[in-house]
Amino acid sequence: MPTPRSEGADAKAARHRTDDDLPVDSLQTLLQDLATLTYNVTSTSVNPQTKIVITTRPTPLQRKAFALLGIDPGCSQ
Repeated sequence: MPTPRSEGADAKAARHRTDDDLPVDSLQTLLQDLATLTYNVTSTSVNPQTKIVITTRPTPLQRKAFALLGIDPGCSQ
């Protein structure tokens, strides 16, 4: 016999939102969202040997997921 769901789990499922108002999705959807964070390396014509690293700003959902994983996306390669 399966364990019954809690009232909190039922509320999240009904709202499709977490307690901190983030969307509740599948793991596949979460991975697709995390994959949109980009890491770009570029340079300038003035100094082509110097690399400039530019990352996109994470969404609130990405920030929360990376925080739960203990990862700083600004420092990951």
